[in-house]
Amino acid sequence: MNLEKVVFGFFVLLSATLNFGFFVGPISDARVHNVYELFLAVIVNLIATVLRFGDRT
Repeated sequence: MNLEKVVFGFFVLLSATLNFGFFVGPISDARVHNVYELFLAVIVNLIATVLRFGDRT
């Protein structure tokens, strides 16, 4: 198994988990949507995107 593909899969799974965790909850209640979780989800999404583009070259 290629380590680069394992790391990419880890970041994709982490990204999906963080996105789902931020999304769950009533939209009218801002207390359940943590700002730090959104920030972390964006950062992990960017890391996964960079890894994906690096895989194509």
